[in-house]
Amino acid sequence: ITNNNNNNNNNIPKSNSWSSLTSLTTEATDYYTPDELSMADGDLPTVASDLRPTSDGSGVRHFTIVTTAALPWMTGTAINPLLRAAYLSNMNANYTAAAAAAASCEETSSTVTLVVPWLESAEDRVALYGDSWRDATPDDQEEYMRHWLAQTCCSAASSTSIQIVWYAAKYHARYASIFAMGDICSLFGEQQLDVCFLEEPEHLNVYRAPGKRLWTDIFRHVVGVGHTNYVAYVQKESLVASAFMYGISAWMVKAYCHKLIKLSPVLQTYAPEKEVVSNIHGIRTEFLHV
Repeated sequence: ITNNNNNNNNNIPKSNSWSSLTSLTTEATDYYTPDELSMADGDLPTVASDLRPTSDGSGVRHFTIVTTAALPWMTGTAINPLLRAAYLSNMNANYTAAAAAAASCEETSSTVTLVVPWLESAEDRVALYGDSWRDATPDDQEEYMRHWLAQTCCSAASSTSIQIVWYAAKYHARYASIFAMGDICSLFGEQQLDVCFLEEPEHLNVYRAPGKRLWTDIFRHVVGVGHTNYVAYVQKESLVASAFMYGISAWMVKAYCHKLIKLSPVLQTYAPEKEVVSNIHGIRTEFLHV
């Protein structure tokens, strides 16, 4: 995952294209392979946007994944971010375990945090999850998510290694969507954190507390993942509203993300200088069996 020249760290080498090697700093050759440097065109990864761990485990990145839904709601923004968290946790575990063994010490704490909505209203939980969830607690839902990950995806290790954090939210049946009831950024305090995946950044930022720190202030590198065509949602009600949604969504991506991955080209154009189209989730075997 790469980043254009939009980064707050002035010490990180930046360039718009591989083709202009003269724009590279001398330190760039320490970060990239000869094959990468010889690419004819494409974005230049920076120190902040290169998410790969170093071979000795000393450079493992710490990931925070923030999404708009959670199991047991079987929707893409609940399942795919959970699987992403599991994958990144497993990827890091191979390096942190080796580093800990070499240093003769215990492995460090979780390197992946998944931030998901907690529906405070019992009626909302019943509407989405069924009547058995009326009196459920966040602990019950967390147990469900970890069990699903361990049993359905055969990922027992990552099901226990991921840290799960909740934010207060409400379900709006009109848009079949969950929205935060406050400023999610406030969960992170004054910390300076590493990498953030914003699953549906335009959706997550419907509410933003004025005067608070931005995602790009909190995290060294922010990657948005575009899942849903919200312009098409709103277009059913009003063309004027859809035009407003188009503009505000583009503004949110530009303001809060260093890079955006769109799952499909049918999604609107948010920020051409930042976005790519990639089916990063692939296709699950269960889908092919249907």
